Amino acid sequence: MKLYFDTCCWNRPYDEHSQKKVYDEAVAIMRIIRQSRRRNITILGSVTLIDEIGETGDAEKFVWITNLYKGAVTARANYNKGIFDKWEPLAETAGISGWDIYHLCYAESSGADYLLTTDKDFIKGAATLNTAVKVINPLNFPIGGIL
Repeated sequence: MKLYFDTCCWNRPYDEHSQKKVYDEAVAIMRIIRQSRRRNITILGSVTLIDEIGETGDAEKFVWITNLYKGAVTARANYNKGIFDKWEPLAETAGISGWDIYHLCYAESSGADYLLTTDKDFIKGAATLNTAVKVINPLNFPIGGIL
């Protein structure tokens, strides 16, 4: 199995946890990362993730996120121009924009089974597309989530 976490997920463990959902998502993400190591599940990284994480304004948070990312990623997502050419306009039509288009394309190009995100608009937009990758919240992922 292959997983691709968008940047929201890499940030979530270091976000303010005063809201229960934010806390629950952070716990689920960390649980999924731990279980992926034990179960030999691939976690994909990408140049886009590195670039977006690099925009973190808080230097200390940047270091924490970068260390989590480097310690968890076990393979690099593939770039496939054909996938980008196909999915970029469709994603935009579905309301997916910015970095999220690239995350979706990297996940699709690499044969990810799941793209995990805490962005409900991204999940909603991706649900209208016929992609092979399932875009879901970490709370709905069987390992670590609430299912």
